[in-house]
Amino acid sequence: MLLNEFTDKLLASAKAEGIDTAEVYSVKRENTEIIARGDSKDFKSNLSISVRFRAIINGKMGYAYTEAIDEEAVEQLIKGVKDATSLIEDEDEQFMFEGAEEYPTIEYSKRDENTPSAKQMISALDGLEAYAKAKDSKVAGMDQAVLQRKNSKINIVNTKGMNLEFSDSVYISYVSILAKDGDDVSTQYESHISRNFEDINFKNLADKAIEKAIEALHAKPISSGLYNIVINNEAMGELLDTYSPIFSAENAQKGLSLMAGKEGSLVANQAVKLVDNPLLKDGWSSCPFDDEGVPSKNKNIIENGKLITLLHNLKTANKAGLESTGNASSSNVSPTNMYFENGDISFDDMLNNIGEGIVITELSAMHSGANAISGDFSLPAKGYTFKNGKKDKMLNQITVSSNFYTLLKQMECFANDLAFKRPIASPSVYVGKLSVAGK
Repeated sequence: MLLNEFTDKLLASAKAEGIDTAEVYSVKRENTEIIARGDSKDFKSNLSISVRFRAIINGKMGYAYTEAIDEEAVEQLIKGVKDATSLIEDEDEQFMFEGAEEYPTIEYSKRDENTPSAKQMISALDGLEAYAKAKDSKVAGMDQAVLQRKNSKINIVNTKGMNLEFSDSVYISYVSILAKDGDDVSTQYESHISRNFEDINFKNLADKAIEKAIEALHAKPISSGLYNIVINNEAMGELLDTYSPIFSAENAQKGLSLMAGKEGSLVANQAVKLVDNPLLKDGWSSCPFDDEGVPSKNKNIIENGKLITLLHNLKTANKAGLESTGNASSSNVSPTNMYFENGDISFDDMLNNIGEGIVITELSAMHSGANAISGDFSLPAKGYTFKNGKKDKMLNQITVSSNFYTLLKQMECFANDLAFKRPIASPSVYVGKLSVAGK
């Protein structure tokens, strides 16, 4: 059964059973992946379809899911939403959007005119390990190189007249390099996202990963104390990703975010501007509508340190007496392309102005060392010291501790090096003095 036939049959069957308000949200994904390790390459390709069916019955919203597209799945989905609504105790008003008259357009710098063949994609990884080893005697090998092509097609159809479609494709390339000097070993990676196959340059990624891996050799911990801290763009992007749920109105309304009720108040340093932009050109998560079909729009979450808005879907917006910000995701609220805006100073100039301190380049154990409710974190870290604005000694086996809400107020200066290695990103940022545990 074709997906559009399945959708039509599901909605018709639901109506025949007295369900007047229903919606089918489907995603068709086609993923191709090549993994190179040494001279061997693994090729994988798969096609998947997932369907979310939801319906309002007696004022309750029920959800059911399937990856099967057949007659049996139609019956199971309808039964699933009926069972779900019979058990729900939520008294909040439920909504299903009828669609908008206009939707924005997503812009791209350059996209594939022709889809590359599997042979072309595999060839892009040829000779990488030999290339890496020839660059420096300290390169022990290529841990792995990965090329992924992800195609997706989203459809939302409901009984209120909505019928939306959006297709996207993206390449993710990744190289991990192993460096060794004596008994010391270091592994570092570099990644890139593109929507055009011709933009992928694995040798360039390998060069950057090699430089990082060799630099990280013989890193040592530093004495415990308070240090001027710069968190670089990659590490800050990961930290923001971890704490992005605090900007969800759903979490705020459930008492799971200390941002609750802070709209209009200063919650950060005046240098901070935090944006959620689902219309970002070439953005990872750019889409003209959210998962409820509400048109996407750019919005400032924090501007000049002031909390302007939390992120809403239709349900949370109604509770707050506001309009949806277009951030519905599945059955909750999520950011799209969220990022701190660039500052007006280069990374090197920022270090020169600070003088000396530590640059954090890597944070780990986010799942166990960061509390997304209280904001507290104590995270293993890597990086390097700098003196007179210049890189000095490489560091590892250190732990950085603070609180994310406090950190927002200490973000004194942003560099102009915003880098999207994930949908949630940041430039490098100077956060004043933080506690560092080392030797």
